[in-house]
Amino acid sequence: MPYTVLVTGLLLATGLTRLHPFAGLSGLLDSPALWLPITCVVAAVVLRFDAGRREATIRDALGTWPVVAVPTAGFLLLGVLMAATGMSTALAQAASALGHGYVALSPWIGGLGGFVTGSNTGANSMFATAQGETARALGVSVLHLVAMQNTAAAALTMAAPSRVLMALALCPADARPDRRQVMLVVLTANAVMLASFSVLALVTL
Repeated sequence: MPYTVLVTGLLLATGLTRLHPFAGLSGLLDSPALWLPITCVVAAVVLRFDAGRREATIRDALGTWPVVAVPTAGFLLLGVLMAATGMSTALAQAASALGHGYVALSPWIGGLGGFVTGSNTGANSMFATAQGETARALGVSVLHLVAMQNTAAAALTMAAPSRVLMALALCPADARPDRRQVMLVVLTANAVMLASFSVLALVTL
């Protein structure tokens, strides 16, 4: 139900803002930052949490928040520092020496960011600027290469150890699969996905 509310709300808001700009509020109305809290409120109302469950949920959320927010903020800060100090440009210049072979490598860089950070925001903060600068240096589409970075990073967040452990924690204890087997399956699936992204990048760019 929460995912239905979130996805439906985002799709409807995006469609409406494309039809009407709403006085420049389109960036707010179709933003996940708006629809995530709306989803939480709707879920709480529809599921009718009692007072005890509401308090327990809020405690759990507040306890989880620093674990997620602090690393994400750190990756954002790292991305800003890389851009501001010229590190992204330097990395792009070095990467452009690979020529168009870099285009096939770009999804793997994005995927590495997603795997390490477990966050699409964190991965893009670190590598999206460098990917865009490299695209300019190579004379290929910046939009396509950064989109490839974003897609690959999002896909590989599912293989991040923190995500795998969270998923396993939701399984019943008597039916919980072995963590190493799950990681092997997920990494294999993601490697196939990244290989297809590499082919797609070469074809489209």
